Amino acid sequence: RHPGAVYLYAPGQSIVLTYGDTNESAPVNKFAEVFEEDMPELMTIGKLVYDQTLANVEHKVIGATVRLAGPHDFISTERPPLDPLEVVGGWRKAEAIFLTEARRALSGEPADISSSFSGVIPSGMGTGGNLLPGWMHQWSYLMTDGPNTLYRFVTDTQIPDMTLPIMVELSRNHLLRPFNHFDFLGDLGLT
Repeated sequence: RHPGAVYLYAPGQSIVLTYGDTNESAPVNKFAEVFEEDMPELMTIGKLVYDQTLANVEHKVIGATVRLAGPHDFISTERPPLDPLEVVGGWRKAEAIFLTEARRALSGEPADISSSFSGVIPSGMGTGGNLLPGWMHQWSYLMTDGPNTLYRFVTDTQIPDMTLPIMVELSRNHLLRPFNHFDFLGDLGLT
């Protein structure tokens, strides 16, 4: 990323014009470049937008107490001991194990997950005291990609002749071989 780069930020469904210095080095779907003669005006507009929005953001922690009326059984946050992973009974049994493990994993939240959720991510975004950009990018990504991935998992489980090996392969496709925006732009002749 460099001043003048124009790229598609697919998770946030937005086109980004880089107008100033950046220390982010993540790959981007660059498809255009701002003309050199237009850069001073772009930098002026970009600084104005930043000064009027993100530069003045103040973060405050607001305490709140939430109570449920009446007696309730509260969910324990203690993690049950792990059972040895042995899948007998097809993919539905594996699905049950997956759901149990997901609930167990989500019952406690490690510090790195908490900081990521707060917007402090390895690219450096959020470390300047302003967590909003990191938080917004994460939620934009989850709003677009999360439902798509979960919907695919749900529809895959409804396939009549589904087997565990097929489910494993489909899961790998959804999680490890996601849509490649660079290949897509190349197919369109935009790179």
